Amino acid sequence: KKISLKEIEDIYHFFELIKKQGQTLYLVTPCCPDYSKEKVGNQYNFTFNKIENGIGLVAKRLEKNIKDIHDFLRLNKIRFKHIISIGDFEAYSEKNLIKLNLTKKEFLKKTRINQKKIEKRFKIKKCVTKKMFSEIFGNEKVWEKNLKKFYNLIRKGNYGQSGLNEKILEDITKSRVSLYKKWYGNCSFMKYKEILISQAAEYATMGFLIKKKFKNSLVIGADHHRMSPFYLVGSNISVLYLKKNYIT
Repeated sequence: KKISLKEIEDIYHFFELIKKQGQTLYLVTPCCPDYSKEKVGNQYNFTFNKIENGIGLVAKRLEKNIKDIHDFLRLNKIRFKHIISIGDFEAYSEKNLIKLNLTKKEFLKKTRINQKKIEKRFKIKKCVTKKMFSEIFGNEKVWEKNLKKFYNLIRKGNYGQSGLNEKILEDITKSRVSLYKKWYGNCSFMKYKEILISQAAEYATMGFLIKKKFKNSLVIGADHHRMSPFYLVGSNISVLYLKKNYIT
């Protein structure tokens, strides 16, 4: 997606610093489970009826540009590794389990299949694809502790370094309503906003845990770009987004 001049400058200086210090850049692409979908033209429409056995839409979108991203880094002599991991933490949500009629164990079994498919599909030297998100960045206890913390912060209007405010939060909610309807059905706007805040806390938790694990990290996202600021609620992690491949 298009980014601002300031974002470009920040990324440029970040890359220059990594090169100067001879350090490794960790690209991280958190991927959603392979939720069921239907193809509409060149895009997809989520149905959220079940978790299928593929790589998921985020990983599918990444696949189109991963060579370009890696070639750019090699050309600029930046050492890197690229972690591509399924967001298994979605199995920790009781709402998700009820919606899909799955136990936590059954949900995680399905995300494990998704991760194995990613491992087979991304047989690229610089890719790290064996482990799901919680296996790299913190177990369920770590996840839940930080999720609760960031949820409370966002509810109180504390948006960290994201630059968000109440108006932007409402605008993002509006952009997510059509997707939330597919998952939760018809709800009030305030209910959709509450759903967004719950998701925002997940992104804040991801950003915090990734940055904590790898100081020199960059998120390469491929879901809805409007969610990208939430990574910055709990850290100053760098984030770039590819244009999504699904309808919202």
